Amino acid sequence: MIKKIFLFLLLISVPLIAQKQNFDRASYYSYGQKLFSEAHLLPYNDKDSIKIIIMFKTVYESLIFVQVNPLDNPGNFQAIPFIEVFFKDENGIIKNRVLWSDTVWAKDYDETKSKNKFSAGYVEATLPNADYKCVVQLLDRYKKPGEKNDLTISAIKNNKNTIYFDPILTYSEEELPQYKSIPFILSNKINFNSKDTKIIIPLIYSKKYNVFNYNLKKINLNEDNLWNDSVNIWGRVYPSDNSKINVEKTNNLPVLLSIKTDKNVDVFNNEKQEGVLKIDLPKTGLSPGKYNLLLKNENNLDSINYDFEVVWLDIPLSLRNPDYAIEMMYYILNDEEYNKMKDSDNDKKADLIMKYWKQKDPTKDTPYNEMMTEYFRRVDYAFFNYQTIQEKDGAKTERGKIYILFGKPEIIEKSIKDGVQTEIWNYKKISKKFYFELVSNGLYILTKID
Repeated sequence: MIKKIFLFLLLISVPLIAQKQNFDRASYYSYGQKLFSEAHLLPYNDKDSIKIIIMFKTVYESLIFVQVNPLDNPGNFQAIPFIEVFFKDENGIIKNRVLWSDTVWAKDYDETKSKNKFSAGYVEATLPNADYKCVVQLLDRYKKPGEKNDLTISAIKNNKNTIYFDPILTYSEEELPQYKSIPFILSNKINFNSKDTKIIIPLIYSKKYNVFNYNLKKINLNEDNLWNDSVNIWGRVYPSDNSKINVEKTNNLPVLLSIKTDKNVDVFNNEKQEGVLKIDLPKTGLSPGKYNLLLKNENNLDSINYDFEVVWLDIPLSLRNPDYAIEMMYYILNDEEYNKMKDSDNDKKADLIMKYWKQKDPTKDTPYNEMMTEYFRRVDYAFFNYQTIQEKDGAKTERGKIYILFGKPEIIEKSIKDGVQTEIWNYKKISKKFYFELVSNGLYILTKID
């Protein structure tokens, strides 16, 4: 009966993914990379020069916020990040240096620790056509160095019939027109569960040869991956003639790309023109993994191969280890299901986990499983927030178990009577109350269910 109630509550909570929690200790865990940057070359009307766009973003948790007076400012906390970008030639000589800064506001302390909010921006530079090493360095409000990225920029080879520039991975939002999109800026990665994703490729090509074929494949399939689906997509695309990519900042978006048509664009000579290819990725999305894009001019067979990756940046920690994920599913599996998963070969466990949750996925036509995500988000929350001296894994405590199964209580009543400390978790939607009693060193036991 409890498992049926759990599934009902989990299903209705899916639209409310990432419920607001108070003092979530999980927010103090760092997921890894905090600064992301990309270097992109764009066509330029001087073949002896190159136009470089450096796009970057850094997660809020890497910034130093200070509390300010909210009456005089748009938030309670303020950060002033600086990004220093400099370009070195093959001899290590700095040829250009750009300093970027911004002011970032957060409404509360929890937001300053966010792992999915970013401060983003870009800088532009025009340099002689050559190879460069680019360094993107995060500085705090006191100009103290933080995270750093090293990028490589290669000179444009102007002796080819078709000149392909590095693809830019983007996504869109409902209010944006088709010719505008937002770059991911994830070091040439796509964030899992993003909507309306596109690959945008600037190029210079012969006016006579303007048909391009592409093949998108998922590579490095492995049975111990959570997603082991096969992807092999063929398509044909035509460039937007006489078009170029414009990079801008708006009031709502720190970096926005637009495909602009300019009939006066004419690169190098009358035989070639500048354009932009736009490849729309599947509406259902791509699952995490590595991909290869082969793009080929249908007429002269000029081609490029481009590897990129789809990543789930904030995948629940408890889902990263299949053994632990199965252990945490003990609460919802029957004995036969649990033993089958637990005793299976290591390279089969991930697949069994995915198959179980796919049956309960409210959006089966997409690889992103909202119900699975919510369950393991709860496991993460319980792990960190219900730890005790005796039990370091809060997900294995009785409060942790109830939280995982039913989510955040609508009401928590705390009281002390005759020296006994109790908590009552009230779930009004299912008319249930869970009574916990503190016995020692922060350990609560479940004493009654109403």
